[in-house]
Order: sequence, then structure tokens, then C-alpha cells
Amino acid sequence: MFAAEFETVTFRRRRRSMDATATAAEPATDGLARALCKVLQLSREGVQLQTYIPLVLGSVIRLYLPDTGGVMARVVSASDFSARCRFRRPLSPELLDQLSSQNWEIAKAWLASRRELG
Repeated sequence: MFAAEFETVTFRRRRRSMDATATAAEPATDGLARALCKVLQLSREGVQLQTYIPLVLGSVIRLYLPDTGGVMARVVSASDFSARCRFRRPLSPELLDQLSSQNWEIAKAWLASRRELG
């Protein structure tokens, strides 16, 4: 469908008081800030990705789709360089339509260029 970027998110606990703790999500600081991926399937609830680095089952990523500031998702299935992720919050119907229409415009342009070549 289209290219996107993701980064692995780690969670650490911060103490606010003696008996209360909060969990903060932070990007992983292992030297790899963002990685490129290809979105193969997209729905309101989740996404299937082709990645160039393997993802770990159960890990949390921040996925940067076009025109978004990043959406949180949990890896629910992973094998080699393919992963399925479930969004923490479903995408809005408007964003899903926008991403789908961008994909359709790219496909139409590609088909038009193929027709011109042959």
C-alpha cells in the first residue's frame, strides 16, 4: 500500500509518591530511532506491516502513518519481517478514508504511467 515509519516504545515506571506509580511510554534509545516499513493492510483496528527489522511479539510501537503524529500499536503476530499490530485506539473513519484515497490515487498514477510505456 504505502510506506510508513515506526519506532519501538519501552515503558518505565516513575515514582510520583511512596505508594503510587505511573507508567511512561518512551521511544527506545537503542540507537535505532525510527525504521521504515511498508503498510500491507490497514483497518480501523489494526495494520499488517512488512518490516526490514524483525519485531517482537507483544512489543509496543509508535507507527507514523502519513499525516499523523504517530499512533500506538501492539504487535499481536510477528514472523521474520512481517507483523500484525492492533492499534491502542481505533483510527477515525476520516483518517482511514484519507489514507485509502491516497493509496488509490497512487495506484491510478502508476497504472497511467504503465499505459504510457506500452
